[in-house]
Amino acid sequence: MKNQLLLLSLVLLYVLSACHKDPAPVPLRCADVVIDTSRLTPAWTFKENYFASIYPAVFGQQVVFSRYASESESELLGFDGTSGQLLWQSIIPAGYLGDRRYRQLDSKLYFKGEPQNLLLSFDVVTQQIETVWALPTSGHLSTEFAIQPGFVICPVFQAFSNYDSLQISAYLINLQNGQSRKVVDYNVSSRSTFNIPGILDPQATVTTTGDTILCFVKMEYDPIIQFYGSRLTILHISTGAITESEVVRTVYSSGQGNLVVEGNRIWWLAGDKLQCLDINTGQTVWQVVNQDYAGSKLLVRQGKILVFDDYTSIQAFDANTGGLLWSQNSELYSGDLGGSFIHNGRLFTVQGGYLVGLDFETGCPIDKHGFLPGAHIELKSMAASADGKTIFLLGYENFAAVPVPQ
Repeated sequence: MKNQLLLLSLVLLYVLSACHKDPAPVPLRCADVVIDTSRLTPAWTFKENYFASIYPAVFGQQVVFSRYASESESELLGFDGTSGQLLWQSIIPAGYLGDRRYRQLDSKLYFKGEPQNLLLSFDVVTQQIETVWALPTSGHLSTEFAIQPGFVICPVFQAFSNYDSLQISAYLINLQNGQSRKVVDYNVSSRSTFNIPGILDPQATVTTTGDTILCFVKMEYDPIIQFYGSRLTILHISTGAITESEVVRTVYSSGQGNLVVEGNRIWWLAGDKLQCLDINTGQTVWQVVNQDYAGSKLLVRQGKILVFDDYTSIQAFDANTGGLLWSQNSELYSGDLGGSFIHNGRLFTVQGGYLVGLDFETGCPIDKHGFLPGAHIELKSMAASADGKTIFLLGYENFAAVPVPQ
């Protein structure tokens, strides 16, 4: 009897360790921390209307952004990151590159071109545009795709019967020779995708065993109980094996950075769940359930998982164990987290039109920088230079380079 009770206790401990909700810790006191509110002095600026611009894209010593040219075209501009000298300008057949609707690899930008069945690349060194791949059938390429050295995986969707249903597929494309093969193919009710192509936030990786894995979020609709749900899907390309998570009752918003793949781990934030999964088995390593996570954003940096709950709190977890490291009340809006980076123990990000620095070990705000009066720069995104000494900041009417605050 004692052995049975001991065994039951061990089982319960294992279950609780795999799925837990940490009690909210007492936030570390940040009241005594002096916040640096000094104004930013740009090393150089360029004034223009950057409606529909890509976020600053750094290529070595160059920084690239775009501006709207027409419904089917954008203009790319390349600057010397140190001096601000305009090095080149080029028109590309893509009407909108905002919201990170492009990917970087080596010296190239990859994007969906016009017409909508082409995957194109632009080389920032030669300023040459190349057709990487043309869809061999009818349909439309998604603006979201996964890229790794040597290959790209492009989701495709095609509507049938007045958009009553969609065919969802994805192609694995060899970047050396342009050869492709279909690796995903299924049909869904158009309602089940909430008018969004069904493969969301596609991420690809190659494991240590050489297996290519595609991870993405699939939207679903249950007509019986009438709710939208999202599933994390893991596809092993070599075997065709598919692992899917349980449905999370939420309309998943793609392009927020809430699906991250690094090494053999996947971190996924959807609805009220933050989950860590093993990429090889699809098994949950740990998860945290919190009703306040709806609408939050995820950031993975240097072994920490940060959850930004707009205007409420920021929480940091250990990426391997899920243990809560710190929690801070915050009035910050998460804004654009994609260009966030760490320098001298501070996490820099754009928040509410300011460049904000948080102590990465405690979460205490220690920087909040605006521009000098008259600069008229309202920040919306950022990127760090290759050497980590300069921040390129994109506003709605200005593009500027500033030294990283020390």
